[in-house]
Amino acid sequence: MTPTINAAKSQLHLLAGGKKLPAGMDKATLAKAHADLASLDRGSAAATEQYKAGDWSGAVAMAEDLDALGLQPLKTIDVK
Repeated sequence: MTPTINAAKSQLHLLAGGKKLPAGMDKATLAKAHADLASLDRGSAAATEQYKAGDWSGAVAMAEDLDALGLQPLKTIDVK
């Protein structure tokens, strides 16, 4: 999950710093991507803490849920 989050952060940074957004993207879409990424980042940190606490199966389940829920919104900003 971390490489995906890092790639998304990098892509969002580039998009936010640009003078013009790509075709089909507006400020609302960019703001939603930022919010989705922040949520994904918090969930990833929670799963890591769960793993460190010894709840491995819970951490894996949480990471799988994040993967299923988190990757779709990131596709809006074209993170691969």
